[in-house]
Amino acid sequence: DVLQMMGRAGRPQYDTSGIAVIMVDEPKKNFYKKFLYEPFPVESSLLGVLTDHLNAEIVSGTVASRQDAVDYLTWTYFFRRVMQNPSYYGVSDASEDAISRYMSDTIDESLSALQRSGCIELRDDDDAEFNLDDSEEEERNEIEPCMLGHVASYYYLSHRTVRLLRDEIGEDSTRDALLQTLADAAEFDEFPVRHNEDLTNEELAVDCRYEVPPIYDDPHIKANILLQCYVARRPLPVADYATDTRTVLGQTIRVLQAMVDVAADAGWLRTTLNIMSLVQMLKQARWFDDCPLTTLPNVTPSLARRLRRATVSLGKQRRVPVSLPANVLRVLSSVGMSDTKGKAVLDALRQLPQVSLMFKLSSDDSDDNNDDNRKSEPLHVSPEAEITIDISLKRIGKQRGQWAYAPHFPKKSPEAVWLVLKDGDELLALRRARADRRGNQ
Repeated sequence: DVLQMMGRAGRPQYDTSGIAVIMVDEPKKNFYKKFLYEPFPVESSLLGVLTDHLNAEIVSGTVASRQDAVDYLTWTYFFRRVMQNPSYYGVSDASEDAISRYMSDTIDESLSALQRSGCIELRDDDDAEFNLDDSEEEERNEIEPCMLGHVASYYYLSHRTVRLLRDEIGEDSTRDALLQTLADAAEFDEFPVRHNEDLTNEELAVDCRYEVPPIYDDPHIKANILLQCYVARRPLPVADYATDTRTVLGQTIRVLQAMVDVAADAGWLRTTLNIMSLVQMLKQARWFDDCPLTTLPNVTPSLARRLRRATVSLGKQRRVPVSLPANVLRVLSSVGMSDTKGKAVLDALRQLPQVSLMFKLSSDDSDDNNDDNRKSEPLHVSPEAEITIDISLKRIGKQRGQWAYAPHFPKKSPEAVWLVLKDGDELLALRRARADRRGNQ
């Protein structure tokens, strides 16, 4: 505060210098002199996020044992500051033994947290205490990264988030439960809930499609409410809520992608498809059971119903393709849409991809490989054989683009598809494919 007030001294564009007079009690004089003329040391903030940093290093292979983790910590600025200012970090003694124990305990706490979250597996060979002095060789306690650790590292998520996904996602998780799991992610722990916003949240929750727990001053509940308001395209009461909605949406996709990976790894088909529909809901700001036509500009639910009837009628009576631009404008005009709004709809339709799909089945132990997806003959292979499915998606027409049509989402989204291979209710394989510069996948 003192520095900020001192910065106001002098008139911009008129004075070349400013004068600040600080009047304090005599006992505080030396403190303020030191405060003003000697810079405060910069302390490390690594300790609060060390667990997630350590997980990333384990996944990348930099840290493969407990001793590697201690060595990694000694290379950081955090270690330098502990040596210089141990009391700031809660170290009572500045001796090497005390700092060695502190580093050892810090690493143990982080590794235990990662183990509880299912991110790593620890293989303890002994209970020897770590020592910063490497003169005595110790038994290596190996650390193996797990699937959840890879997911957390790839999507830059907290280990607490992937633990939540492991514990909350089940074989038959519904969309409302998955939406609350998304909102409960650790990435929303610091989401702001301002003074009296609990009252506003309570009012908004009344009209939410999915019921939320009545804890309206909780940041996770507010995130859930804002996401439902966004999907329903409800007007927000204040501008701050619009900013908060953009903040929430900026975090949701990577959490949802992680949720897809967790559900797919367990082979839960219905849950995986429900999470995918949540992604579509947030990208298009529409509920999963809304008419797809309402994702187009100026198309309301009532207008979408009239459009469907008009399109069917035009196709039956005139026997002309309704996909031609002139016929699209004719259908839109028949339901009362102006030419300006109709052209906006037509521009949006041109951004939607028309895709041709081709696939090829092959196996190492079969000479009867299916090179043409139009053939209906089965591919004969032995029960233990490995089958390769090559799928090619090619965009048709002159339009080329890498960005999906998602006008309500605050960030550009690349065109991408999920390829799902299933057997009944079991998910066998999942692949996410993005478009290249030509719009092909």
